[in-house]
Amino acid sequence: MGRRLTTEFCIVTRGILYRIMTRRRQDLDWKLLGHAIQHTKMFEALLTKRFPEKDGISFEKAIWSVFDRFVDVFISAQEKTLNEFLDTCASKIRSSEEKPNRKSSTHAVSFPSSADMFLLLKKVTTESSKLSSEPDALIRDVIGVVRVCLRGYATFCFIEFLPSLGSQQSGAANLFSLIREEIAYPRLTPDQQFLVCCILATADWCAETSIQLQ
Repeated sequence: MGRRLTTEFCIVTRGILYRIMTRRRQDLDWKLLGHAIQHTKMFEALLTKRFPEKDGISFEKAIWSVFDRFVDVFISAQEKTLNEFLDTCASKIRSSEEKPNRKSSTHAVSFPSSADMFLLLKKVTTESSKLSSEPDALIRDVIGVVRVCLRGYATFCFIEFLPSLGSQQSGAANLFSLIREEIAYPRLTPDQQFLVCCILATADWCAETSIQLQ
C-alpha cells in the first residue's frame, strides 16, 4: 500500500510541477531550477532507500524527469553568461589591460582570458551533468554552446585584433595575404609582430586544450 501511495504521489507531484513551470516558464531562473532539482534528487534517494525497485517500479527519476523539458532555461542563461564573458575579454584586450606587452615578456604568451574561458566552460559542463535526468541528451546542447563560445573567442579576441596592413581588407585577410605572397620585407612593427605571435600562441593552446577535452 505504501509503495502504491508513493507512486501516486510522485505522479501527481510531477503533473503539478509541469503545469506550474509551463505556466511560469518566463519567470524560471536556472539557479532556482537547479536548487529544485537537487532537492528532488535527494527526496528520490530517500524513496529508493525506503522502497527498493520491485516489479519494475522504481522511484529513481520518478519526479526529476519533469525538469528535463525546462533545461533550456539553463542553456539560455549560460549562453548569456558566455557572451558577456567574451565582451569583457575583448574590452580588456582593447583597453590593453590584457594585451601582451613585448617589453615585459621575452616570448609570446597566451591571453590569460583563454584559461578563464576553459574554466568557465568546464563549470558549465559540470553543472549541466547534474541537471538533466538524461545527461547524454543535454550534453548535445551544451556542446553547441561550447562551440559557439570558442568560435566567438576566435572572432572577437583573435581576428578582431590582428593588425591591419592598411588596405580595406580585414586584419586576418591582410595577414594571410602577406603570408601567401611571401613578401620578404617586414610589414608589421615589432609590437604588431609580438601581438600576432601571442594570438597564435593562444590559438594553439586553445586547440590543444579542446582536443584534450574531447
